[in-house]
Amino acid sequence: MRHIDDLLAEMKTVKNAHPFAILAIVVLPEHLHAIWRLPLGNADYPLRWSLIKTGFSRRLAKSYSCQPPSQA
Repeated sequence: MRHIDDLLAEMKTVKNAHPFAILAIVVLPEHLHAIWRLPLGNADYPLRWSLIKTGFSRRLAKSYSCQPPSQA
């Protein structure tokens, strides 16, 4: 789980802007499962996941460079 710190940091960033409580989370190599408690009157679950996924992808993009393969 090389990028778990990036995932957790992005979840914290989104939680600060759009509060929710993480009741349980399981992170697997290809996906994750989570149980959240959303605040009353603000159950915009899709927005929160979208922000987490977008932010996490941007964090990963910063740590990788896309360079064409060298020609031998």
